[in-house]
Amino acid sequence: MESVSKYISGNGTVLGGALVTQREWVDEIRRSEYVNCGMAPSPFNSWLCLLGLETLHLRMVRHRDNAMKIAVFLESHPKIARVNYPGLKSHPQHDLAQKQTNGLYGGLLSFSLKHKSMEKAFTFLNSLQLVIMAIHENTTRSIIMHPPSTNFAELTDEEMEKAQIPKSLIRLSVGIEHVDDLIEDLDQALDKV
Repeated sequence: MESVSKYISGNGTVLGGALVTQREWVDEIRRSEYVNCGMAPSPFNSWLCLLGLETLHLRMVRHRDNAMKIAVFLESHPKIARVNYPGLKSHPQHDLAQKQTNGLYGGLLSFSLKHKSMEKAFTFLNSLQLVIMAIHENTTRSIIMHPPSTNFAELTDEEMEKAQIPKSLIRLSVGIEHVDDLIEDLDQALDKV
């Protein structure tokens, strides 16, 4: 299964997915689920996805390169406690990621602030000028969000602590903008924390 709403379309303008599997399974799904639920994208959305595929490899290289530079920047920043990005040698599963992705780690990373409060996380997020705050990910634009108040909002403080989700956790989907502009924006926002 693959979400075509993310990297494939590239710009977050479509909602859809693709299932790639054995011919027999596709035929069975077509006879049952497809007939009953009508899971077919519009021709225009299909065209947008195909259009996005034309530049997918070029974009993925830029996503990875930008994410790596940002991860290195964040890892050395005094206000950052931890950076999670499989491209970093400090990541506990770096070797596995290298083997499975051939170095194309993608553009998604997370990090947590040394100040562990949600208030400091929101101060940082609200100070960004270029990076967009939203919950979508993997588009040409850089998008940032706060998982403890979105994805994990229903967890208690104790459950978040047990799951090792700090209140200052930030998820960053790195886009293909100029990386220097992105780093400058992150840096000026960190100065406000």
